[in-house]
Amino acid sequence: MKTVSKIAWLSLGWTLVVLGFLGLALPFLQGILLLAFGAVILSVHSTAVREFVRHWRERSPFFDRWYGKLEAVLRRPVGKR
Repeated sequence: MKTVSKIAWLSLGWTLVVLGFLGLALPFLQGILLLAFGAVILSVHSTAVREFVRHWRERSPFFDRWYGKLEAVLRRPVGKR
């Protein structure tokens, strides 16, 4: 059952990332918001994405504060159980 749950979360995360990239070009989608939600979901379940986010958090204090706030909101329902 854990594998099915992980696949579902990864699918949702990547779907949000793809929609986020589309949203950067299309005026009716909130690209940055979708990318951020997708990154938070993926960073919980994917080591590669977690390392990518960690790298950007170290490089940018603004990104670190912003991501920290978003992660605090989303981590509880998405976090590992």
